[in-house]
Amino acid sequence: MSLQALSGREVKAADVFSRFREIGRWVSYYLFWTIRVGLWSLLFIIPGIVAALSYSQAKYLMLKDPAVTPWDAIDESVELMRDYRMDYFILNLSFIFWWMLVIISFGLASLYVRPYVELTMAAFHRELVGDDEGAEVDVDEGMMLSSVQGAHQGKSSKVKSDEFVKEGTWGAFNLEDDR
Repeated sequence: MSLQALSGREVKAADVFSRFREIGRWVSYYLFWTIRVGLWSLLFIIPGIVAALSYSQAKYLMLKDPAVTPWDAIDESVELMRDYRMDYFILNLSFIFWWMLVIISFGLASLYVRPYVELTMAAFHRELVGDDEGAEVDVDEGMMLSSVQGAHQGKSSKVKSDEFVKEGTWGAFNLEDDR
């Protein structure tokens, strides 16, 4: 649903349950993903983290193409993430205070945080694979665009989705050098 919303298509309540038709495919994906990350984690924690980062784009690849098997999606994800694992790791670290807020609020903040995180991860995937649909997304400038557009008054505006996910700028961190 994140990829649908990010590309400007309408997301319906029925879309929540649309993947149940492919339950076997998704169970095998999560099982295969868990086994591979678990085996890498047996070496030490760090190889498991690197494996999880490398396999992170597989679910988006499976969502885009129903013909892709979980094994092929994970292998393609490894290739996609080869030079971008650190960017994705920093992107995930940028949400640490949001997840603390979820814990402090006993999960209530997850109603806001989870969709925010999912849309940001979908935007990362779109930038990674080079999707340039440029769909308009309503974004709160004071939150997601602060690293891209500079000082803001905190008002909401319509922006192209590729404006807030370009050149290594993700969430609250700008990964490019300010020269």
